[in-house]
Amino acid sequence: MRRPNIDVQVIVGAGCGMAYKITNIDDVECTFGATADEVTLTIEGGSLRRFITMAHKALTELDEAQATHANNKLDKPTNRTT
Repeated sequence: MRRPNIDVQVIVGAGCGMAYKITNIDDVECTFGATADEVTLTIEGGSLRRFITMAHKALTELDEAQATHANNKLDKPTNRTT
């Protein structure tokens, strides 16, 4: 198993710009952010496919967690004054 060439942490917010381009036969360059402060990730096709599979699982779990959270908030009584 190979390690990535660099270790970084990037937080991609909901409104963050995103773009991609194919840079050669098996690489995709993904860019996040605006031109002045963008971060670029180059990922091989096979790794991108594995990332998409992992991301799909993460989104499924996120949807379940958000639904559980929403249901718990609905189940709790709310004190309201009118």
